[in-house]
Amino acid sequence: MNPIQILQAQPEHLLLLVDLSRETFIDTYERQNDPLHFWDYVESAFTEEKLQEELLSPASLFFLAYYEGGLAGYCKINLNRQVSGLPEDAPHMELERIYAQKLYKGMGIGKALLDKAIETGQTFGQEYLWLGVWKKNTPSIQWYERQGLARFGEQCFLMGADPQDDWLMYLNLSQYE
Repeated sequence: MNPIQILQAQPEHLLLLVDLSRETFIDTYERQNDPLHFWDYVESAFTEEKLQEELLSPASLFFLAYYEGGLAGYCKINLNRQVSGLPEDAPHMELERIYAQKLYKGMGIGKALLDKAIETGQTFGQEYLWLGVWKKNTPSIQWYERQGLARFGEQCFLMGADPQDDWLMYLNLSQYE
């Protein structure tokens, strides 16, 4: 039996999602960022109101990963989110967030969440999955490359008022099996 279970988040998971989003983001990025800009971003991006709005949006889906019953991570996808640099005549989806808690890193949580995102994209007729990843986040970039994603561009991500450079990476879902 697979120890990893993936469930779609529902409105009743809001508070759990707020805590998980904040915790995983802080664990991943706090040490590498200016505290003023970092906390401005965290305090605006991961509020109950903001996450409830995202959770209730029909274009966004959150999935929670459990490992042997323990909450291990989550991802957020945005359907029909076009991006410059990929074919305009094909539907794109964004993998906006994908995080595993520290305790569960290296246990296949990220792969299970990515597989769920891919499956969901294919179900909804999306041809491309794309994401932005901070250029300084070398371990994640290397992991995405091992999963078959390729770079296709760059974008600016605002961490509070601090502009940061991201790689854009994609996966062609019509060629993914």
